[in-house]
Amino acid sequence: MVKDVAVSPDGKWISSCSAEGTVKIWELDTGKIIKDLAQHQPGSNHSINCLEYNPSTLTLACGSTDKTVKYWDLENFQNICKTSVDTSEVLHLSFYDENPDLLFASSSDHIRLWNVETNKQLDCLSLPPKTITDMKIAPESGDSGLLLVSAIHANTISMYFSHLSNINFDESIDMLPTQGKEEAPS
Repeated sequence: MVKDVAVSPDGKWISSCSAEGTVKIWELDTGKIIKDLAQHQPGSNHSINCLEYNPSTLTLACGSTDKTVKYWDLENFQNICKTSVDTSEVLHLSFYDENPDLLFASSSDHIRLWNVETNKQLDCLSLPPKTITDMKIAPESGDSGLLLVSAIHANTISMYFSHLSNINFDESIDMLPTQGKEEAPS
C-alpha cells in the first residue's frame, strides 16, 4: 500500500513510499522506476510512512515506523544519514523552505525540529499522545516572521506559532505553543 508521494523540486521525478518498506523513484516523463531504495532496516517489516524532497538539493528524507528518518543523496542514490527522531514512528516530514537545512518531523505526539546539516535536534513540541494526524508549515509572509505549524487532532485544528526568521540555528529554539486557535471541522 502506498503511504505517501512527493514530486522532486525540478518536477522530473515522483517518489513513493509504502507500508511494505519500499521507496521507489519514478521518472515522470516515462513512468518507469529508476531506483528502488533500500528499506530502513533490511529484512524488517517497517513501513515507510512519509517522504519529502529537500527544496534546494537533490536529497530525499524518508520517515519510518522504525523511529528514524533516512536521508538519501539522489545524485548517486546513497544513504547519507540516518537520524533517530523519536520514541515512536515518524508520520510526517516537512522541510522549511526558507532554510532547507531545517526539517520538521512528527510522530503522533511530538513535532521535532532538526538541523539536517549537523544532524542535531534543535527543539521539540510535545502534545498529548496520539493527537497529531497531519502537519504543515506555512510560508512566512510579510514582516510577521511567523511560521505556522498546525496539528489536526480530536476533531479540531490547533495552530502553533514560532518566530524562526531571527533565530541562530546553531542553538536550540523555544517552540512552545502560543495561544492556539481551535476550530471544529465543517
